[in-house]
Formats: sequence, C-alpha cells, structure tokens
Amino acid sequence: MPLDAVRRAAERLESSPLYGIVSRHLVELTRDSERLSATPMAADVGASSVHLIRALLCPAMATASGDAPRAASLSRTIETPLLVP
Repeated sequence: MPLDAVRRAAERLESSPLYGIVSRHLVELTRDSERLSATPMAADVGASSVHLIRALLCPAMATASGDAPRAASLSRTIETPLLVP
C-alpha cells in the first residue's frame, strides 16, 4: 500500500466499525507476543493480523482517495510475507 494513501486513510480509521476490533487485537497481541510467537499457531496469528489490518485500511483508503475499485483491488492482491522463527 502506498504510504501517502495509508496516511490519508489513517485519518478515517476511527470511524470504521473494525477500528475497535483491530485496536483490541493489536493490544492483546502485543501483550502476549512472546508466548504467542513460541507456538505453532504464530504464523496463523500473524496472517490473521494482516487480514484484519487490511480490512480496516482498504475501505478508508477508498474513501480518502475516492478510488474504491483501486482500494478493493489492493485488498485482494497484497501479499505480506510473514517471518516466523
């Protein structure tokens, strides 16, 4: 995702119904990061986090840019490699 588009979208995140869910997820994830990273489910937790954040950002990007098709396309095509020890 282009950094400038993410910055513009960030101004609208709190109005998303996903904002509270993603915020709480990140707080809990950070709180239990060492314990979670040592489990076989670490990669799945990371992938889920990426999907949640993408679901929060992409609609806000569409609103910020006025380009809903592009934001929807980003949502479907972004692949983020996860590094898990």
